[in-house]
Amino acid sequence: MDRPVAIALLVLFLALAAGCAPRADRAKARSTPVPTAAPSPVAVTTEPAPSGVARPEPRITVIAWAGEGAGALLDVAALAPGEAIAVGEPGVVRISGDRVEVAPLPEGIPTSVWADGTGFAVVVGYEGASYVRENGGAWTAVRTGTDADLLAVWGRNRDGVREVYAGGARGTLLRLAGTTWEKIASPESVQVFGLSGNAARVWALGETGGGTPGEGAILRSAGGPFTDACPEVACGGAVYDGWAPVPNELWTAGARGEVV
Repeated sequence: MDRPVAIALLVLFLALAAGCAPRADRAKARSTPVPTAAPSPVAVTTEPAPSGVARPEPRITVIAWAGEGAGALLDVAALAPGEAIAVGEPGVVRISGDRVEVAPLPEGIPTSVWADGTGFAVVVGYEGASYVRENGGAWTAVRTGTDADLLAVWGRNRDGVREVYAGGARGTLLRLAGTTWEKIASPESVQVFGLSGNAARVWALGETGGGTPGEGAILRSAGGPFTDACPEVACGGAVYDGWAPVPNELWTAGARGEVV
């Protein structure tokens, strides 16, 4: 495994073990007070560079913006170097260098965002909310046909063809075909917290059962319906997010501090 990947997974493991809020807690964002106090200083350390290797000093830039304290931000997607979109209670927040633009949405609170460069972005949210923005235009609502809370969105671009998937409560899985969301059959007992994939497969990650947290749920699709992958992979406890860099590899992180 590459060293940067190993370090990133270790950081993720420590964050989960320390009790960081997973995607499952996004449903609580509407009622959770947001601290308005100034952030504490952040210390960043690095390992000494090997002899003869120049390593740049890490830099963290804190961007002040008028919406600070307006509510929780729940997800972020990079558009290009120095550009990103964050979503949450304030709506959609676009960051470009030191400039910040806030676009409150007409309905719903966005919980997740996916972007395909600077020309396309899609957000999903509570009560089936979905909005798309193309080529820097306005955010346009796209009907999803569900009132289930949508907690994750992910996409890929294969040979110039864009595919976008969304998932959430009550086993909801959707695929965006052009400007229309299509429902994908999946078990209603599953709550989807995360989506990932590659050119060959798409993975839906979450939990099932009535526990707190429930048992892990991992569904996969190779282009057709999503099927249960737990008989073949270690699902363990609730799965909050994952990364699938190649067809036969899936990394997951979830409850109980599990990284698989």
